[in-house]
Order: sequence, then C-alpha cells, then structure tokens
Amino acid sequence: MSEVNNNVEANNKFGITRRVLAFFNIGDDGKVDSFFIGLEKECKSEIARRKQNIGSLEFEQESTLANLNDDLEDAKLALENAWLNVNPETVGSTRESQKAYRAQYIAGIDRATATVEEIEDSIKDVISNYDKKIEKLEKEIKELNYRIEKINSVK
Repeated sequence: MSEVNNNVEANNKFGITRRVLAFFNIGDDGKVDSFFIGLEKECKSEIARRKQNIGSLEFEQESTLANLNDDLEDAKLALENAWLNVNPETVGSTRESQKAYRAQYIAGIDRATATVEEIEDSIKDVISNYDKKIEKLEKEIKELNYRIEKINSVK
C-alpha cells in the first residue's frame, strides 16, 4: 500500500509540475519564446543606450566646439593685434635696429598664426571624431534593429 501511495504522490508532483509549466507556457515552446522575448528586450535596451550615447556626444561636441570657437576668436584677435602691434620706440631709427625688430615682429605674427591654425585643426579633429563615433553608433543601431527584425520573423 505504501508503494502505491508513493507512486500516486510522485505522479501528483509531476502532474502539478506539468500543470504549472503549461500554465506559464514554460514548455519547450515557451522557453524558446521566452528566450526570443528576452533577446528582443536586450536589443531594444542596447538601442536606447546607443541613442543616449549619441545625445551625450552631441552635447559634448557642442560644448567643446563653443569653447574652441571662443578660443579661435581670441586667437584671430591676437593675430590681428600682432599685425598692428608696431611700437615706434622699439623699431628704432637705424637699419640695424629695424632689421632686428622685423625678426621679432614676424616671429610674433608666426606664433599668432600658428595658434589660429592649431585651433582650426582642433575644431576639424573634434568634428571628424564626432562624425566617426556617431557613424559607428548608428551602424550598431542599424545592426540591432536588423536583429530585432530577424527575431520577430523567427517567433
């Protein structure tokens, strides 16, 4: 009799398990569906994260470019001042003193020009790096969207 009770208890345990699996649709089909649903959620989450990264990059670029443009304006003003900065007392009245001042004058202009060019190159680099990062993120978003489409076609 105890053997029969043990078998009945075992069948009841498994019967309950089967009913729970059926209720929650956790059979093989349910597991596969759950897997694809989780995969789709993960892809959507990654897309949202990449879009957030794009927003952060846009803000960072705007801020960096604003600072660089301010620096560029200052550097251009300094270059203009370098051209206008001729001190008659420093020039002197002899050819030797004028020749010596010419080298100093041109060196000041060269430094100011180099500063302007350096800032302009920095601006180009910031824009180029931003474009590359955005392109990479958009490519990743496109790939994730493709995965979602494939997941939905499999479900």
